[in-house]
Amino acid sequence: MSRLNRMLALVRIGIRLARLFISSYVSIILSSVFWGVVIFGSAVVFSKAPLQVIYLYIPGMFVFAMISGGMWAAIDYFRFYFHQGLTDMFLECGVGILEYSIMTLLIDGLLISFVTFIFMLFVTAIYANVPIVEVLPRHYMPLIASVISSIPVFIFSSCLIGLLLATTPIEVAWVNMLQFIFLLGTVIPPQILGEFSLFLPWTMPAELMRAAYGTNMIPLSQLYVMDLISVIAMTALSIILAKICDRQVRKKGITIRRG
Repeated sequence: MSRLNRMLALVRIGIRLARLFISSYVSIILSSVFWGVVIFGSAVVFSKAPLQVIYLYIPGMFVFAMISGGMWAAIDYFRFYFHQGLTDMFLECGVGILEYSIMTLLIDGLLISFVTFIFMLFVTAIYANVPIVEVLPRHYMPLIASVISSIPVFIFSSCLIGLLLATTPIEVAWVNMLQFIFLLGTVIPPQILGEFSLFLPWTMPAELMRAAYGTNMIPLSQLYVMDLISVIAMTALSIILAKICDRQVRKKGITIRRG
């Protein structure tokens, strides 16, 4: 019970901190939607089956937004707060990268991803010249499962990038480039990547979101089992990465490139 209370306390603190970044959240949402329009707008307009394009490619945007949110949470923790002198304070209070990712999950992850996803559906509905109800998910059990299984993806990406930022002198610009790796299996579906995508843990929640539209390649019965395995594996790996990261920072500090 005390562990649950601690997690709830972290989420409450994260909500209060989020008020400092409202303009950044607006920028992230608009930027994501604009990029989505650039990438998918022409495909929707010129396709003979625009709704199929939406059903196949847009669902992965939600999971990709969760991954991107986790990455930016790590950047805030190890770059923005470091320069503000607050990273050490977080660590002294027992808030490492794992706890910080939990703290930012509700706003930086779920809320921003949902808003971005809904805006993207609204824009693509205009491009496809169909009512908004035509682009909403049809099956709600896979949708709920996708949202739940996206939470470990958010935490995993935060811990992974956190370890990278803490132990290497990599610049934030290069971290942004790494986001393109996470397009594989999320926005780019298994129909294009084939069996390779099955080895990417973030494919499963994206496939569940596609299952909400009926465009999943993996059968739903198998998908639930594979997603459960993926969730367990990512949760365990996130804990391991976070422990390594926090231990490294406490022992040697944070590696920052100079000049």
